Amino acid sequence: MVEPVKGYTREETAPAPATRFNPLNRLVDAVPPESNASRSFNSLVESLLSSPSRDRATLAELRATLTCWRDNDAKLQPLLQSSYLLKENSALSVTLSQLGSTGLQALDYLERNEPIPTDWKSAQLALIADARKPKSQLLLMVVPAVQRLVEGIPATTK
Repeated sequence: MVEPVKGYTREETAPAPATRFNPLNRLVDAVPPESNASRSFNSLVESLLSSPSRDRATLAELRATLTCWRDNDAKLQPLLQSSYLLKENSALSVTLSQLGSTGLQALDYLERNEPIPTDWKSAQLALIADARKPKSQLLLMVVPAVQRLVEGIPATTK
């Protein structure tokens, strides 16, 4: 779900200046430059929102993915906190979990064909804006798709 920061900003966002002696043992060093999983998720969201029939299989796949994201942080936090190298990724895991919850709520509104309350929508868009910021020199590449889910449902005036 993540990719390294773009546009040669890795040095600017580094916790310490890079030298040739720095070990390449962080998550940002291991992830590929492009996330196939996020590309697949983005395609599912586009497919769901562009189809007036709301394909049940697509909804089920999206719900399973979002549930995994929401629940994974609780399982991952003990591991993240037990390692100096992994601890820096804690905020990234929390943010992905929050995006999972947001996406699940948006799917609920979509499945019930209900408009979403404006205050809920604005709160989720603020969370999404924060999720766009790099964490540990990584970007969550599913943020635009979750934003499209939230914005793809009409809002009420509550």
